[in-house]
Amino acid sequence: MFEAIFRGFWLIFWSQSISTWKRHLAHFTGPIVVKSRGATR
Repeated sequence: MFEAIFRGFWLIFWSQSISTWKRHLAHFTGPIVVKSRGATR
């Protein structure tokens, strides 16, 4: 019982952390990619 609840909570926490991580990563690498593309052109 407790293990199932803990597993469900961990799954939700893990998925949310991954989504926020991807959002931060995109926000941080976005300008760099744009600058690199502008430099190559």
